[in-house]
Amino acid sequence: MTDGFPALLLDAQRRAQRAPHLALLAISLDGVPASHNRMRGRPRAFEQMRGKLERVRAAGLPFGFIFTLTRDNLDELAWVAELACTEGAKLLQIHPLEQVDRARDYLLRPPDDLELSFALLEVARLQQQYRDRLTLQFDVADRQLIAREPCRAFAGPAPAAEQAMDSPLVALVSPLVEQEDGWVVPIRHGYGTAHAIAHLDRGTFQAQAARWKRQRHADLVELAQRVLSDIGQTPQHLPFTNWYAVITTASAQRRPTRALAASVHLTAA
Repeated sequence: MTDGFPALLLDAQRRAQRAPHLALLAISLDGVPASHNRMRGRPRAFEQMRGKLERVRAAGLPFGFIFTLTRDNLDELAWVAELACTEGAKLLQIHPLEQVDRARDYLLRPPDDLELSFALLEVARLQQQYRDRLTLQFDVADRQLIAREPCRAFAGPAPAAEQAMDSPLVALVSPLVEQEDGWVVPIRHGYGTAHAIAHLDRGTFQAQAARWKRQRHADLVELAQRVLSDIGQTPQHLPFTNWYAVITTASAQRRPTRALAASVHLTAA
């Protein structure tokens, strides 16, 4: 499970409590210090973030950085990769900007298809440079690959409910993300909470995950299949798409089928 909570602000006890349950702690790093400060809206944001990394290491929390790729900051990625390696990060995740919240406030531009293509080449170069020292993940999908292997986008045939119940959760969806509001959601931060797997204040995770597998996993597959179909019908210049953003947006706009059915039933009653 990754953590979308601002864990650099946690006290030592709470960091230690999280350590055994997290595969990775995700920390935003938006470029060189000036760029990071500008995107965070605070003049000392980078200095404060870096100063707290020692607490994370002392708590035994494996961590990685998420770099938000815009149309104008690809030249900063090499600097970010070097810092990530120096600080002991396990992962550098390169995530294309989406035009929401702070992006609109600061007039930042999402990368277009051409910029994504250049970024792919730079990520490949950095993967070679930092092999065995740092894993780089680029959040774009190859349209042809996921069309050929839809299971990579969770859009393969849905298993029967009994089979889903017998499968480990990680075999059905990964990664899981703990958000600052306590929801544990599939795939990435911001995924629609109507599709959430659990809430940390609403019973044991095991019981909620079992209920999700029984009642909601099929909805995840149905949503992924619809998104993949929509992507296949979209005109394209280059073979890449920000699948993570597309399915997250769709999850926020569409309630699960089972929830809709329950709503109709209650209204009729």
